[in-house]
Amino acid sequence: MLLLALRSVLADQGWAPNRVLGGNNLSFWPLGTIARRSGIVFIRRSFRDAPVYEAMLREYLTYLLSRRFNIEWYIEGGRTRTGKLRPPRFGLLRYVVDALDSGEVRDVLLVPVSIVYDSQTEIGAIAAEQRGAEKQPEGIRWLVRYARSRARTRSAY
Repeated sequence: MLLLALRSVLADQGWAPNRVLGGNNLSFWPLGTIARRSGIVFIRRSFRDAPVYEAMLREYLTYLLSRRFNIEWYIEGGRTRTGKLRPPRFGLLRYVVDALDSGEVRDVLLVPVSIVYDSQTEIGAIAAEQRGAEKQPEGIRWLVRYARSRARTRSAY
C-alpha cells in the first residue's frame, strides 16, 4: 500500500519505524488490526465538533514528538472521487508547532516528501458514482479488489 512506501524506504536506511497517521476509513478488519500493530494510528478525518478528541490528539502528538518518534502524515486534503486534489489541511502541522511552542518538545525536523502516482484504480467506481450510484464503503472486499487491480496494473508496465 502507498501508506507504507515511505516507511519501507526509511527502514532500508536504518531509521526507526515511523508512526503513520491515517484516516479511520481504513480501520476495518483485518487491515485495521494489522496496521495498528505495525504503527499506523487511525484518526478521524474531521473532528471540528469534538473538542475532547482534538485535545487528546494534540496531547498524543506532543507525546510522540517529545519521545522523538518519527511521524508521517499527509498534509493534502485528500482527493475527491474524481481525482481532483482538495486544498491542504494544516491542522496536524499546527499541533506540531503548538507542541514546540509549549516547550514540551525540544525540536522537530520536518521533511517534506512527495509520493507521486498517476494511476487511479477506482475509475469504474467513480464512473458509477457520476451516474448516480452511491459510494461503496471500504472493507475486506474492497481491499481484495484493490490489491488485485494493483497487481494487474503493475504487470501491465
